[in-house]
Amino acid sequence: MLLPAVVLILLIILLVTIVSHFWITLLGYFKNFKKIKLNNIKKFTKLQEKFEGGTDQEGASRIYNFTDTVLPNDVQRILNLDFNYGLLQVNVGQPLIRIIKDLEGSISKVKDNTLLEEGLSEFRNVPRARCVNVVTNHINYQRRRKSNQSADLKVLKDIKFTKSFLKHHEDLVVMRSDKDNSTVVMYKEEYNREMKKYGK
Repeated sequence: MLLPAVVLILLIILLVTIVSHFWITLLGYFKNFKKIKLNNIKKFTKLQEKFEGGTDQEGASRIYNFTDTVLPNDVQRILNLDFNYGLLQVNVGQPLIRIIKDLEGSISKVKDNTLLEEGLSEFRNVPRARCVNVVTNHINYQRRRKSNQSADLKVLKDIKFTKSFLKHHEDLVVMRSDKDNSTVVMYKEEYNREMKKYGK
Protein backbone atom coordinates (compact mmCIF):
# COMPACT_ATOMS: atom_id res chain seq x y z
CA MET A 1 0.00 0.00 0.00
CA LEU A 2 2.83 2.35 0.71
CA LEU A 3 4.43 1.84 -2.71
CA PRO A 4 1.43 3.04 -4.80
CA ALA A 5 1.11 6.12 -2.56
CA VAL A 6 4.80 6.96 -3.07
CA VAL A 7 4.44 6.48 -6.83
CA LEU A 8 1.34 8.70 -6.81
CA ILE A 9 3.18 11.41 -4.86
CA LEU A 10 6.14 11.21 -7.26
CA LEU A 11 3.79 11.48 -10.25
CA ILE A 12 2.10 14.52 -8.70
CA ILE A 13 5.50 16.13 -8.04
CA LEU A 14 6.56 15.38 -11.62
CA LEU A 15 3.32 16.81 -13.00
CA VAL A 16 3.64 19.97 -10.87
CA THR A 17 7.26 20.36 -12.03
CA ILE A 18 6.30 19.97 -15.69
CA VAL A 19 3.37 22.40 -15.40
CA SER A 20 5.44 24.98 -13.50
CA HIS A 21 8.27 24.66 -16.06
CA PHE A 22 5.71 25.12 -18.85
CA TRP A 23 4.29 28.28 -17.25
CA ILE A 24 7.74 29.71 -16.56
CA THR A 25 8.72 29.10 -20.19
CA LEU A 26 5.44 30.54 -21.46
CA LEU A 27 5.74 33.64 -19.27
CA GLY A 28 9.33 34.11 -20.43
CA TYR A 29 8.19 33.83 -24.02
CA PHE A 30 5.45 36.44 -23.53
CA LYS A 31 7.86 38.76 -21.71
CA ASN A 32 10.40 38.45 -24.53
CA PHE A 33 7.68 38.86 -27.18
CA LYS A 34 6.37 42.01 -25.49
CA LYS A 35 9.91 43.43 -25.25
CA ILE A 36 10.60 42.78 -28.95
CA LYS A 37 7.18 44.15 -29.93
CA LEU A 38 7.70 47.40 -27.99
CA ASN A 39 11.19 47.77 -29.46
CA ASN A 40 9.84 47.31 -33.00
CA ILE A 41 7.02 49.79 -32.36
CA LYS A 42 9.61 52.36 -31.20
CA LYS A 43 11.73 51.77 -34.31
CA PHE A 44 8.72 52.06 -36.60
CA THR A 45 7.55 55.25 -34.88
CA LYS A 46 11.01 56.81 -35.24
CA LEU A 47 11.11 55.93 -38.94
CA GLN A 48 7.63 57.31 -39.47
CA GLU A 49 8.45 60.55 -37.63
CA LYS A 50 11.70 60.87 -39.57
CA PHE A 51 9.86 60.61 -42.89
CA GLU A 52 6.82 62.72 -41.99
CA GLY A 53 8.84 65.34 -40.14
CA GLY A 54 10.59 66.69 -43.23
CA THR A 55 14.03 65.83 -44.43
CA ASP A 56 16.20 63.48 -42.49
CA GLN A 57 19.17 65.38 -41.07
CA GLU A 58 21.48 62.45 -41.70
CA GLY A 59 20.03 61.88 -45.17
CA ALA A 60 20.11 65.59 -46.08
CA SER A 61 23.87 65.28 -46.52
CA ARG A 62 23.29 62.62 -49.19
CA ILE A 63 22.07 65.23 -51.69
CA TYR A 64 24.77 67.23 -53.45
CA ASN A 65 23.07 70.17 -55.13
CA PHE A 66 25.52 71.92 -57.48
CA THR A 67 22.89 74.38 -58.70
CA ASP A 68 21.39 77.62 -57.49
CA THR A 69 17.93 76.00 -57.46
CA VAL A 70 16.50 75.42 -54.00
CA LEU A 71 15.04 71.92 -53.69
CA PRO A 72 11.69 71.78 -51.84
CA ASN A 73 11.38 69.42 -48.86
CA ASP A 74 9.13 67.04 -50.82
CA VAL A 75 11.79 66.68 -53.52
CA GLN A 76 14.54 66.23 -50.93
CA ARG A 77 12.59 63.44 -49.22
CA ILE A 78 12.32 61.53 -52.51
CA LEU A 79 15.96 62.10 -53.45
CA ASN A 80 17.01 60.87 -50.00
CA LEU A 81 15.28 57.51 -50.42
CA ASP A 82 17.59 54.52 -50.52
CA PHE A 83 17.94 52.28 -53.58
CA ASN A 84 16.12 49.50 -51.75
CA TYR A 85 13.10 51.56 -50.75
CA GLY A 86 10.05 49.51 -51.74
CA LEU A 87 7.13 51.49 -53.11
CA LEU A 88 3.59 50.26 -52.83
CA GLN A 89 2.53 48.55 -56.02
CA VAL A 90 -0.68 50.26 -57.05
CA ASN A 91 -2.26 47.38 -58.99
CA VAL A 92 -1.07 44.05 -57.58
CA GLY A 93 -3.06 41.86 -59.96
CA GLN A 94 -2.03 43.52 -63.20
CA PRO A 95 1.46 42.00 -63.68
CA LEU A 96 0.47 38.73 -62.03
CA ILE A 97 -0.75 37.03 -65.22
CA ARG A 98 2.43 37.99 -67.07
CA ILE A 99 4.58 36.77 -64.14
CA ILE A 100 2.80 33.41 -64.07
CA LYS A 101 3.10 33.08 -67.86
CA ASP A 102 6.82 33.89 -67.78
CA LEU A 103 7.44 31.50 -64.87
CA GLU A 104 5.63 28.66 -66.61
CA GLY A 105 7.52 29.36 -69.82
CA SER A 106 10.84 29.26 -67.97
CA ILE A 107 9.96 26.14 -65.97
CA SER A 108 8.83 24.29 -69.10
CA LYS A 109 12.32 24.82 -70.56
CA VAL A 110 13.99 23.03 -67.61
CA LYS A 111 15.43 19.75 -68.88
CA ASP A 112 17.21 16.82 -67.31
CA ASN A 113 18.26 14.07 -69.70
CA THR A 114 18.52 11.51 -66.90
CA LEU A 115 14.79 11.70 -66.11
CA LEU A 116 11.80 10.29 -67.96
CA GLU A 117 8.83 12.56 -68.76
CA GLU A 118 7.02 11.66 -65.50
CA GLY A 119 10.15 12.29 -63.42
CA LEU A 120 10.81 15.51 -65.29
CA SER A 121 7.29 16.70 -64.46
CA GLU A 122 7.95 16.03 -60.75
CA PHE A 123 11.36 17.71 -61.09
CA ARG A 124 9.70 20.84 -62.53
CA ASN A 125 7.15 20.95 -59.72
CA VAL A 126 9.83 21.94 -57.17
CA PRO A 127 10.71 25.32 -58.76
CA ARG A 128 7.04 25.81 -59.65
CA ALA A 129 6.04 25.41 -55.97
CA ARG A 130 8.79 27.79 -54.86
CA CYS A 131 7.70 30.38 -57.42
CA VAL A 132 4.05 30.07 -56.38
CA ASN A 133 5.14 30.59 -52.76
CA VAL A 134 7.12 33.73 -53.67
CA VAL A 135 4.25 35.20 -55.71
CA THR A 136 1.71 34.40 -52.97
CA ASN A 137 3.92 35.99 -50.30
CA HIS A 138 4.32 39.09 -52.47
CA ILE A 139 0.56 39.44 -52.97
CA ASN A 140 -0.13 38.92 -49.25
CA TYR A 141 2.59 41.44 -48.37
CA GLN A 142 1.07 44.02 -50.70
CA ARG A 143 -2.35 43.47 -49.13
CA ARG A 144 -0.89 43.94 -45.65
CA ARG A 145 0.86 47.11 -46.79
CA LYS A 146 -2.43 48.53 -48.04
CA SER A 147 -3.57 48.66 -44.43
CA ASN A 148 -0.72 51.11 -43.76
CA GLN A 149 -1.10 53.24 -46.87
CA SER A 150 -0.86 56.68 -45.31
CA ALA A 151 2.95 56.73 -45.47
CA ASP A 152 2.94 55.15 -48.92
CA LEU A 153 0.41 57.68 -50.20
CA LYS A 154 2.61 60.48 -48.88
CA VAL A 155 5.58 59.03 -50.77
CA LEU A 156 3.52 58.68 -53.95
CA LYS A 157 2.36 62.28 -53.57
CA ASP A 158 5.97 63.40 -53.11
CA ILE A 159 7.03 61.42 -56.19
CA LYS A 160 4.34 63.13 -58.25
CA PHE A 161 5.47 66.51 -56.95
CA THR A 162 9.12 65.66 -57.68
CA LYS A 163 8.29 64.64 -61.26
CA SER A 164 6.40 67.90 -61.74
CA PHE A 165 9.27 69.89 -60.21
CA LEU A 166 11.82 68.26 -62.51
CA LYS A 167 9.60 68.84 -65.58
CA HIS A 168 9.46 72.55 -64.71
CA HIS A 169 13.24 72.58 -64.19
CA GLU A 170 14.37 70.81 -67.36
CA ASP A 171 17.81 72.37 -67.01
CA LEU A 172 18.53 70.06 -64.03
CA VAL A 173 19.93 66.53 -64.07
CA VAL A 174 19.45 64.18 -61.11
CA MET A 175 21.67 61.11 -60.79
CA ARG A 176 23.17 58.75 -58.25
CA SER A 177 26.77 59.19 -57.25
CA ASP A 178 29.24 56.47 -58.24
CA LYS A 179 31.08 56.26 -54.94
CA ASP A 180 28.53 56.53 -52.15
CA ASN A 181 24.80 56.32 -51.62
CA SER A 182 24.15 59.94 -52.51
CA THR A 183 22.23 61.91 -55.11
CA VAL A 184 23.79 64.59 -57.30
CA VAL A 185 21.80 67.50 -58.75
CA MET A 186 23.51 69.62 -61.39
CA TYR A 187 22.80 71.66 -64.49
CA LYS A 188 22.32 69.65 -67.69
CA GLU A 189 24.77 71.85 -69.64
CA GLU A 190 27.46 71.39 -67.01
CA TYR A 191 26.87 67.63 -66.95
CA ASN A 192 27.12 67.37 -70.76
CA ARG A 193 30.28 69.51 -70.76
CA GLU A 194 31.91 67.28 -68.13
CA MET A 195 30.90 64.11 -69.99
CA LYS A 196 32.43 65.44 -73.23
CA LYS A 197 35.58 66.34 -71.34
CA TYR A 198 35.94 62.73 -70.12
CA GLY A 199 34.94 61.33 -73.52
CA LYS A 200 31.69 59.66 -72.46
